[in-house]
Amino acid sequence: MMKRLVLLTWLLAAFINSELFSQTREETRNSFYEAESWILFEAYKDALPIYQQLLKISPDNSNYKYRIGQCYMNIPGEKAKAVSYLEAAVKNINPDYKEGKFKETGAPYDALYYLANAYRINNQIDKALKTYELFRKNLNPAVYDSAVVNLQIQSCLNARELMRMPLFVKMKNLGNSINGTNNEFNPVVSDKEDMIVFSRSEPFYDALLYSVKANGVWSEPLNMNEMLKIDRDLFPNSISKDGKDLYLYSSADYDGIIYTSRFENGIWSPIVKLNDNINTKYWESHATISHDNKKLYFTSNRKGSYGGLDIYVSNRDSTGDWGPAVNLGPVINTPYNEESPFLSEDDKTLFFSSRGHFNMGGYDIFYSTMLPNGEWSVPLNLGYPLNTTDDDLFFKPIHQGYEGYISKELPGGYGKQDIYRIEIFSNNHPRKFFVKGMVKVADLISSMSDSIKVSAMNIQDPNQTVIVYSNPKNGEYEFQLPQGDYQLTYEGNGGEKVVKKLDLPLSNPSDSFLLSGTVLPKTDFVADLAVQTNKTISVTKGDSIVFPVKAEKNSLLTVEHWIGDSLVSTEQYTMLDEVVYYKMVPGKGKNRVVFKVTDKFNNTTTTEVIVTREKTLSQQPVTKPEYTRVISDKQIASLSSIMKSRANDNLSKIIEEANVENHQFGSIDEYISFLKGYAAKKSINAEDIDKLALKVAVMDNILTQAAVDYLAKNTSGDLKKILSDLNIYDANLKSWTDLQKYVTAKSGGKITAEDLNSIAASLIGETDPSIAALKKKILAYSETSASGDLIRQAVAATDMGNFKTKGEWLKAFQNEAARLGLTESQISEIVASISSLPGTTAEQYLKEMIDHSEEPLTSALRSINLTKERINTPGDLLSYLLHNKDKYSEESVAKSVANLITSKETTGEITKSKSPSFAETGLWILLIVIGAGILSLFLILRKRKKKKENE
Repeated sequence: MMKRLVLLTWLLAAFINSELFSQTREETRNSFYEAESWILFEAYKDALPIYQQLLKISPDNSNYKYRIGQCYMNIPGEKAKAVSYLEAAVKNINPDYKEGKFKETGAPYDALYYLANAYRINNQIDKALKTYELFRKNLNPAVYDSAVVNLQIQSCLNARELMRMPLFVKMKNLGNSINGTNNEFNPVVSDKEDMIVFSRSEPFYDALLYSVKANGVWSEPLNMNEMLKIDRDLFPNSISKDGKDLYLYSSADYDGIIYTSRFENGIWSPIVKLNDNINTKYWESHATISHDNKKLYFTSNRKGSYGGLDIYVSNRDSTGDWGPAVNLGPVINTPYNEESPFLSEDDKTLFFSSRGHFNMGGYDIFYSTMLPNGEWSVPLNLGYPLNTTDDDLFFKPIHQGYEGYISKELPGGYGKQDIYRIEIFSNNHPRKFFVKGMVKVADLISSMSDSIKVSAMNIQDPNQTVIVYSNPKNGEYEFQLPQGDYQLTYEGNGGEKVVKKLDLPLSNPSDSFLLSGTVLPKTDFVADLAVQTNKTISVTKGDSIVFPVKAEKNSLLTVEHWIGDSLVSTEQYTMLDEVVYYKMVPGKGKNRVVFKVTDKFNNTTTTEVIVTREKTLSQQPVTKPEYTRVISDKQIASLSSIMKSRANDNLSKIIEEANVENHQFGSIDEYISFLKGYAAKKSINAEDIDKLALKVAVMDNILTQAAVDYLAKNTSGDLKKILSDLNIYDANLKSWTDLQKYVTAKSGGKITAEDLNSIAASLIGETDPSIAALKKKILAYSETSASGDLIRQAVAATDMGNFKTKGEWLKAFQNEAARLGLTESQISEIVASISSLPGTTAEQYLKEMIDHSEEPLTSALRSINLTKERINTPGDLLSYLLHNKDKYSEESVAKSVANLITSKETTGEITKSKSPSFAETGLWILLIVIGAGILSLFLILRKRKKKKENE
């Protein structure tokens, strides 16, 4: 009985297991066929999890491993995972492989090809080449095209070559307002980069989104599918330059069709299918509109293509619709696919992706330029790392194509594929570096520091040189330089010239270079000091004694007065001039006056004078400097009179009270130094005397070293350098006119006499005389301008400001004109018309502006790329400068242009002639009418005369 029970139980269990096994096997079979169907429709994401589940059931099934590798190879961002599965699959290749058969457990011969592709995509080039060679060695030519394999082998060799010459590409992620955890792809952007449309992979469909940029920030993207009344399979292709017309591609129902939609009043209109010249029964996948809105470039595999998808172009016809399409030809199109064409801003460079040119794997991005004969040049690979060994498609260029937008999966992204804004640097589009450093002259006292000239010369192109001056307070300097090798030269007063090398490599990780500090060895080791009197003096009275002391300007003079062993007083002076007059009253007995000078390099020199005050002395010696020549009292009196006439009440009183009768002076500047010493004792700023000297120089044509030194102290750049090195007595300069000629010659014509007048006028508080000439030219322009009333109002309002220099006046005029409603373009046109002669090009105008500018504006102007910024005329250049006030100082630009205006012979008559008045036009019409009347009368009389003769 027990045996029967056991047997019955065993049979029942076997039956149940048999039923379960049969049921599980059937489900597995169904899952396999479901996965195979997804493969048939290229739905690899849907097929992958099914094959993964099947592999768990049959871990040794090489067919499942092959299919999983195949799926990973067709899912963006997952291709690296394919390698291990395909490596396992190729160990069990079945020569009699039966595709789609549930019982198949081996891998097909294709697995080798897929594995080679996986190696290539993951940059394992050597393994890829070896596997391609193995696949080619045993392939069946009736089944496989060896040309495709040869192309892949060549792409590996190309990859090696391109990777040895990498581009430098800056990639900026658009941020989490645009990019999320899924794939963002196919970005299209308006020319102003204020509108973007892109796709994002969402569960069950790919969403179509758009965002607008305000104040440099992208708005939260909005879903367009509902607006366009399309729920899926719709992707952006391109957008017009104004961001209004969007071109899209639909793959619904396995048919590639191109549509368009228009953005109006914040809404995208329902999509409209393009006409039959664009869309055919074949596959159309991408379209881009030219910037002139007259041509449409698109891809199609229609009949007549060179192979796969080709790029075609269609022109608008007379009705405004698209005409017959023309293939771009075999230079652009290959036997393989071409995709995603885009155009540069000028429509003369075509960017597209292709499988059939000099590729490094899969699709690569290429560019071709339009030749003068209208043909396209041979396409060039855009380069690594923008192109990779995987598929690289859909590069949307900006401007000339050195910048653009692309979707890539990179480390540090927000999810899978993110959208990036990129910039590609090369010799044609150099990378700019900000270079900073600090320089000083050795032992230079910080309170006496001076600017040091720093020159950066490009070794390959010496004409490309940037010059800046260090900050005199802290020694810091900075400038912007394009990539390259440079020679830095440091030059400063009292220091040796120092030369260094600076390498700015394209691939440097940072845009900024902080240079180590530079110290110029000093060349000045002695502090000059001379007390122009006898070393011993005897007096009988306690009258004041004046000591002429000569030392280096800006040095520190310390004077100690000793009587015996007791220190009576210590006084310190900053040498504003080469000669000062120290006044002291000797005490009874032996007085020792110790003079110590410390120059800006901390060099010191000491000398002393012994003054003995005796009880009686038959005769007091008169101590005078041993001058080689002495200025007459009459000259001093004349100069005093002139200076008093130019002075304010305080300075006039100083000149009046200064007792010069008992003094003799070897030069005018010694007289001025004497006045400065007296002014200082009266608690009046000694610099006021220097300023007065400058006023006399300008208005009375009497030049002094004090005037030159005051100018040098209050200017910068080249003029400061010229004046700081000038000794008017050595150069034999006697008048302001002499100085104008000297400065113009020394600056190579860069600093004109008018410039010097303008600077001096601003320092002495007088109005620049060239403002009148500037105003005259603007008023002349207003006489023929439609905006003449507004221009004249702006001039009148500006005059109310009482501006002293022409640069300040011009800047104020531009602001007043803008306030009254004139546009930036109109203001630029006014200024361009009066600052340039007819026919002046943008290049010529830029050069002239550079010639009339000062640092740092000079360097900034030199860095402007007219072609890149689309600057074609002087007006365009001025508009660009006005629009970019953050880069180009408004004050500096106005000063440069004002200098240019007053240097040009654009008289009122020339300015008027640029646009003929209505009266002149009317007069010509009247003359033509009168002439026609006379001619008609002559013909009538002649006809009557002939008729009478015939009769």
